[in-house]
Amino acid sequence: MTLLTFFLSRILRIKNCPLNAAGKYKCTTHDDETECELIVYVKNRFLRALEDLTVDEGKAALFECQMADKEAKVVWYVKGDRVLEGVDDKFEVKVLANGVHQLVINDCRELDAGDVRCQCGDLKTEAALKVKVKEKPPKVEVDKDQEDADGKLRGKYKGE
Repeated sequence: MTLLTFFLSRILRIKNCPLNAAGKYKCTTHDDETECELIVYVKNRFLRALEDLTVDEGKAALFECQMADKEAKVVWYVKGDRVLEGVDDKFEVKVLANGVHQLVINDCRELDAGDVRCQCGDLKTEAALKVKVKEKPPKVEVDKDQEDADGKLRGKYKGE
């Protein structure tokens, strides 16, 4: 903090104003008194951005980011669509301590793959969700009454 004098004026200058400088300030002279309140806003930014994820089909995907402003509200988007909280069990939106925000996508399927975005005003961070699809068992067409002498069935593979 620096107190400057400019003719009959006094200026209190606070550079790189810390959050704890917020509060009421009072200036008193012989003949006058004035007060003001200093409100310090956090210069918001992402301290930790989203990271790309690859999950197995049927598993949950957890996306996490952290904002400098611990009180900031964020909006989540999946494949360009806004995530609405509490609509179904597919998405869980969590706000943890220290500005940490989480999006959980439950029971991931191949169609869930795509871009995930967390946005706070003009600030945003993006990541990709990839879903590893489980290998499906081959389809085999079994001919009826085609049992071998050893008890094994004969069939034809139907590739897909």
